[in-house]
Amino acid sequence: MLPMSLMAQDLQPLTLAGHKSGVNVCSFSPDGKRLISGSKDGVVKVWDVAQNYKMIKEFSFGDDAITALHYNHAGDKISIGSLECLQIYNSSTFKRIARKKKAHVTFVKSGNFSPNDQLIVSSSWKENALVIWESTSLKQVLELGENNWTDEASFTSDGNYIISCNHDNNAKVWDAKTGNLVRTFAGHTDWIYSVKVTSDMKTLITGSFDQTIKGWDFNTGKLLYTLTGHKDGITSIAISPDNQIVASASVDGSLILWDLNTQKEKFRISESGASILQLAFSPDGKSLVSCNFDGNLLVWTLPELK
Repeated sequence: MLPMSLMAQDLQPLTLAGHKSGVNVCSFSPDGKRLISGSKDGVVKVWDVAQNYKMIKEFSFGDDAITALHYNHAGDKISIGSLECLQIYNSSTFKRIARKKKAHVTFVKSGNFSPNDQLIVSSSWKENALVIWESTSLKQVLELGENNWTDEASFTSDGNYIISCNHDNNAKVWDAKTGNLVRTFAGHTDWIYSVKVTSDMKTLITGSFDQTIKGWDFNTGKLLYTLTGHKDGITSIAISPDNQIVASASVDGSLILWDLNTQKEKFRISESGASILQLAFSPDGKSLVSCNFDGNLLVWTLPELK
């Protein structure tokens, strides 16, 4: 078992430099061979994991920040969100498949694929709506009525539900077929910036600007636990592929791993530094990538966590 004293000086990250502004988003390909990143500089970069994360491709999308970036489950497409615009690209050739210029009225914050890759759910700031699209044509299928700015939205592992979080301090579960609101998770005292659900769909986890992470019973909405340890607002959470660990990151640059079985802090990877905007576990769970406000990505190779 790892000692609780394991800190940043014990784990030295690999730094991926090259973006000229803060890195908003990143996503691993399902096979773990590629990492893509998107920045406020309007650039998407592709990194080869096997070549020690060598940058192998770079694409500019103009002056608009990249605010959403996701591989589909098959790994052959990626969604790209920016100001008002949602686009789908072939992940190998990087040729555009579809584009919706007015997907939302401001920045597209999510573009997550359904488990069968046939649908995409998108969210946006300053707009009270979630939208479900056909993934190949970006034809609108359904609009869900939110009541505040929405930071994240994604499908559950069975494709039957959509989870979302927004600036009314709540997380929600929606029926993906009807668009009806199924359940609300209320208890945070500030904006929720990140929401995830375990792959077994037992626990929904939220990270908030009130500096706490909360775990909820997905089926009942009951609060199970609250995790505290950050000194500033939480910007991103990520669940390990085996559902054993949740990673959380903050505006103050701290990065903590939590044991989901004991609901206790396992160790701190980083105490301070540039603000972290997003986290992503590699598909094998051996690495964790943080997207940083200073324009860098940090790749943390994790020791055995069990």
